[in-house]
Amino acid sequence: MVCILMLATGAKAQDVIVLVDASEIQAKVITVGTNEITYKRWESQNGPDYQILKKDVFFIRYKDGSKDVFNSRMLGSQEENTAVSLKGKNIHNILLNGYLELGVPFTATAVGPGFSGTIGVRFYDYAFVGFNAGIDALFTSYILTGVQGCVISVPLMFNFRAYYPINNGLYPFFDFSVGLNNIFSSAYYHTQEEESIVSHNKRMSYDGLATRVKILFGVEYKRLEAGFGYDCIPLGGGNAMHLGYFKIGMRLGKMK
Repeated sequence: MVCILMLATGAKAQDVIVLVDASEIQAKVITVGTNEITYKRWESQNGPDYQILKKDVFFIRYKDGSKDVFNSRMLGSQEENTAVSLKGKNIHNILLNGYLELGVPFTATAVGPGFSGTIGVRFYDYAFVGFNAGIDALFTSYILTGVQGCVISVPLMFNFRAYYPINNGLYPFFDFSVGLNNIFSSAYYHTQEEESIVSHNKRMSYDGLATRVKILFGVEYKRLEAGFGYDCIPLGGGNAMHLGYFKIGMRLGKMK
């Protein structure tokens, strides 16, 4: 038992030289000079002496538990540089993410606000798949068209997004959404004939479900995003409104 305990104690009684790349050398340190460290390999203590530059050594952990640290700043700088070089290069996980967005649908004669929320799964740095719901209001201009009205729609859509990762958290993306659109209100148009001072109210109903498509190009920077593209709101009866669409938003959820 005494022999076994002595062997076990001796097996741990070595110095450990830890390099800046995190590799280790089991050794018996002989001298620590100004620029170099001289040591013998632990498994060959009767063999030749070896030398290593101090600039390549992070620290030495001696057999009594004490340490000499040489290049903590160098290691921290190396880790920082590695993190920067990997940023946006497939270092993320498959995680639950979401978006809250404010939009502006517009045509040559109408404009309005929009709001939407999306929840889905982010696949590393390259793709997002989710479900989107929101509400859009489009107001026509009396000055430009001679009519006034409002179309309110509720889109329920599947959202697909492809990213091109760039360093420093910058992600240009292509966004495609398709699903159903519910026009739950009607458009009321107010016209005034040239030869009459009497106003006429005309009601055009577009209630119902139809397919809606939206295509956007944008940029995501860290948690913020902005996009611009095309939106098509179906009105029923084979009619549709073709719009431009601008949006800004914020990503919710972790990325690492």
